[in-house]
Amino acid sequence: MLNGSVIWGKIMKTPEHIKTTKKRLISAAIIGNAIIWAAVILSSAYVLEGTGYMQKLIPVLGGGSAVSLIILGGLLRRYK
Repeated sequence: MLNGSVIWGKIMKTPEHIKTTKKRLISAAIIGNAIIWAAVILSSAYVLEGTGYMQKLIPVLGGGSAVSLIILGGLLRRYK
């Protein structure tokens, strides 16, 4: 037995391990969110290259924001 964390050959999750895991998941969610929005910004620049049409930009930004909310909302709700 190692400090009460190993019982019958299985490793139990300690409160410190759970906090570390949550922090890593939240960090990954933030990084993933940043990658999504970087793609949205680059897509926006590509769509608007040489044009002045805002109507083409709205679906790109709307899709990026929806994906961002779904991913972050789901992860944060799951690992609270």
